[in-house]
This record gives sequence, structure tokens and C-alpha cells, in this order.
Amino acid sequence: MSGFSTELMEQYGPQLDQVGKEYMERIRAAATRMDRLICDLLELGRMGTMEVPSERSNWKQWSER
Repeated sequence: MSGFSTELMEQYGPQLDQVGKEYMERIRAAATRMDRLICDLLELGRMGTMEVPSERSNWKQWSER
């Protein structure tokens, strides 16, 4: 989406009025946020398959604080 909007701006940017340019900028910003979200979700999915080491805790020590 980001690449598509960049291409549109390069080819048709001069023909767009200010409102059209603002819309294109909003599309690019949303595409950047969406890309970050997808990358974060993929990373979370990888973390969900990792084994988390467990260790014993002294709960009495924590309760006395």
C-alpha cells in the first residue's frame, strides 16, 4: 500500500489539489502503521512458540514485603 501510494504521488502528485495530497499522506501514514502492526504480530507469534524457562519462587519472601 505504501509503495502504491508513493507511486501515485510521483506520477499524479502535481495534478492533485491540497486535499488529495493530504489524503495520500494519510494513506502512507496508515500503511506504515499497518506494516509495524503486522511485524509486531508476527514477532508475537514467534514468541508464543518459544519455551519460557520456569524457575521456583519464594512466595513467602514476596508476601513479606
